[in-house]
Amino acid sequence: MSNNVTIESIRKPQIVEAALQTIARKGFQNVTLDEVARAAGYPFVSAGAEAVMNGDVNLKDYKIVDLILGEQKSTPWQRSYEDSLKGVRYRTFPSKLQADIKDYLNGGGNIFASGSYVGSDLLDKPHPDSADVSFAHDVLKYTWVTDHAAQTGNVFSSDSSFMPKFKAFDFNEKFNDKIYAATSPDAIGKFGGSSTILRYSENRFSAGTAYKNNYGAVVFGFPFETILGQKERDEVMNAVISFLK
Repeated sequence: MSNNVTIESIRKPQIVEAALQTIARKGFQNVTLDEVARAAGYPFVSAGAEAVMNGDVNLKDYKIVDLILGEQKSTPWQRSYEDSLKGVRYRTFPSKLQADIKDYLNGGGNIFASGSYVGSDLLDKPHPDSADVSFAHDVLKYTWVTDHAAQTGNVFSSDSSFMPKFKAFDFNEKFNDKIYAATSPDAIGKFGGSSTILRYSENRFSAGTAYKNNYGAVVFGFPFETILGQKERDEVMNAVISFLK
């Protein structure tokens, strides 16, 4: 899971897309912010999250950050002692990234984060790290409810301020040769003043939260790029951008 850096600038960028996971896997379609942002007329740049953590990209230069987490989750080394020596690999929110995001949002920034393990990777532990809990609860304004939250991939809007109420769309949960499957999405709940904006149709678990006050945060418990249909992706991304602007 290398974090390759590509920078593409259109006019004066307003949005930065940071990827912890390479989405353009061999054999799969590359569904990222660029196609949606271009269609909506929003200038943007793309960068690997490592570029942010290394200081090559300053989040404060952008109005909105789109953080692509995909199927990224903590993965222990083969030998347990290596975790303490090298640190756990592939965390959704490494400590340095947490600090960068917190600093950016405290300055009035806006973030859209989506991925299958946004809640469980931080909070599904017997004794979650206090910094991880604070980051989820106090910064991004969500809490974890459960993993493997849905099997059908159907989601509907539960908040008319985000999208028309009951507006539904699907994300991919089945293996095929065009787009990867999000087989274990998280259910995440509202926290600290946020609202539930999306729910999984089969059980009404919360699939997405949104917060807007002195800064903005929208979080999905499934990867945005697995939403099926160009029209549907455009509609959802436009809703996210409109909410965060």
